[in-house]
Amino acid sequence: MGMTPIVLQIQHFRVRKGWSQSELARRSGVSQATISRLEAGKLNALDFRKLERLAEVLGTTAGALFHAPKARQTERRSVNRAGSGRGSRKARRQ
Repeated sequence: MGMTPIVLQIQHFRVRKGWSQSELARRSGVSQATISRLEAGKLNALDFRKLERLAEVLGTTAGALFHAPKARQTERRSVNRAGSGRGSRKARRQ
């Protein structure tokens, strides 16, 4: 299956909940071996009923798992040239 949006989303939601693969398996009824193979990209197909169970316990829908996770927004930082910042020696001399 490779690192498809489904794989990335399942892993994303699982990690966000702070769950291990074993915990997700326990809650969903999908074997830990299946989840491990899925996340490793070694599973060729996944039964839709299993996908629905995984989505349900992860708090999302099966359809939502088909979309790649949104990149986290990071804080923007401004970068000044050396010597032009407020605390620089050049600024203090003026």
